[in-house]
Amino acid sequence: MVFDDADPIQSGHNALYLCHLLQWWGEARPTGRLDVAIYSNLANVHPRLGALLRRTEPYGVRLVPLEEFMTDEVHGSTLQRIQKSTRLLKKCVDKYKPQRCLLMYFDQFRLPLACRLRFRSSVELSGIYFSPTFHYGLLKWGRVSLKEHMRQWRNGMLIGAALRHPAIRRIFCLDPYAVSFLQEFNKNVEIVALADPVEIPEKYDDSIAELRKELDVRTGTKVLLVLGVLGRSKGIEELLTAVGSLSETTARQLCLLLVGRMTKDRERALADMVASLRKRGAQIIVVNKLVREEAINSYYALADLVVLPYRRHAGSSGSLMRAAAAGKAVLGPDYGLIGELIRRYHLGWTMDSTSPRSIAHALEKVVRDKALASFDEAGAREFARAHSAGRFGSTIFTSLLRQE
Repeated sequence: MVFDDADPIQSGHNALYLCHLLQWWGEARPTGRLDVAIYSNLANVHPRLGALLRRTEPYGVRLVPLEEFMTDEVHGSTLQRIQKSTRLLKKCVDKYKPQRCLLMYFDQFRLPLACRLRFRSSVELSGIYFSPTFHYGLLKWGRVSLKEHMRQWRNGMLIGAALRHPAIRRIFCLDPYAVSFLQEFNKNVEIVALADPVEIPEKYDDSIAELRKELDVRTGTKVLLVLGVLGRSKGIEELLTAVGSLSETTARQLCLLLVGRMTKDRERALADMVASLRKRGAQIIVVNKLVREEAINSYYALADLVVLPYRRHAGSSGSLMRAAAAGKAVLGPDYGLIGELIRRYHLGWTMDSTSPRSIAHALEKVVRDKALASFDEAGAREFARAHSAGRFGSTIFTSLLRQE
């Protein structure tokens, strides 16, 4: 069983991961049954996922709609959301009794597992660990405050306790540098490095001109792309503040393209900043919508630079992987895994993403071409090929289906 209770609207990343798994299953056609426990609306919001569920049904894939276990919706604290997810998981496993269960987002189950979550029947649990942070201070990945050191220490204690749960068999970790640390917590749990997957299209440029016209991108500008859910942690305020500190001459040479879903309250909160920058001549284009998977690549093809202004972000980034696949440089945080990947594989440049001044200094280099001219496009594409979607599915199922 694959279990994922991600929100259907805000979970394009999760839907894509599920697509990669179903693609592998449909091609390999192993024996056995694969139950996919998700909200059924996830397949409606993401048509590709729905199509793959139907296509792989003859090969043992079955949709398990989580709606059948729902009672009242919970919109509250992080702890309440964890409790809700745990109840759903228990009900799902107790009813369908899978031999093995893959938690698509292991992070949210660390506390329940540490508290010895129990099921009525025997089940082997595996999970994809997105955002380990307990090792950041040890590896000196950016400036870490005393408060962050304490948080990382608590995370280490929590994950250590979770990995001692008797049902845990393996963890697929999206941070390869955390694998050796995780293995120290429990030698009996298999820790597998998992490449954050990206699909590399054969062509990128078919619709660039059409998209440029649709968005009315000003001729001669450097297009800076931010794509994804535009929440507070994305660092949009710091980025807009940085653009506002540039000279009008410099700002006019940039087109900032903000693409992704945001709430009405969030859009209103950014409206004044956007309007002020537009009065100074900067071109700010906001596309507040869920972009279809097949259309996303056109935005990356259009961009001159992909900006990742995340605020103290933990874990990897789908935008980083897509930028590398498209051969586009990124400007990202100097903190955490993203910063390490950018530096180690020469994927672009890092900055202090909490400092508008640091961001503005980097943008000035982009305008003067001092940054873009030194970017290794071929190296970025090679990095992306090492993180193929096919390898993602193969790594997971090779381990899950292996006879102990």
